Amino acid sequence: MKLKNLITLSLLFAFTFSIAHEYVFAIFDEEQCSVVEYVDEIRGPGNHHDDICDIHFEYHHAYMFPQENLLIQVSNISSKPILYKDSYKFSINLDIVIPPIA
Repeated sequence: MKLKNLITLSLLFAFTFSIAHEYVFAIFDEEQCSVVEYVDEIRGPGNHHDDICDIHFEYHHAYMFPQENLLIQVSNISSKPILYKDSYKFSINLDIVIPPIA
C-alpha cells in the first residue's frame, strides 16, 4: 500500500510540475517559440539570454542532449551467430485435462 501511495504522489508531482512549467512559459512568452528557433539553438546557442525561448531551451538542454550516456555502454558485439540451426522441432501438447465430475 505504501508503494502505491508513493507512486501516486510522484505522478501527481510530475503532473503538477508539467502543468506549472507550461503555464509559466505560456505567461512569460510574448510570441510562440518555433521549431526553427530550437534548431538554431542546437546548431549554435546564441548569446541573447533575455529571450524566454533561449531560457526554455537551456532548461531542457541538459535533459534532451546529455553530454555522456552512462546508462547504455556500447561494447563490441561478436559477429558470429549465436544459433546455428535454421529450423527447430516444435511439438505441442494436445492432452486436455478434464477435472473429475463429482
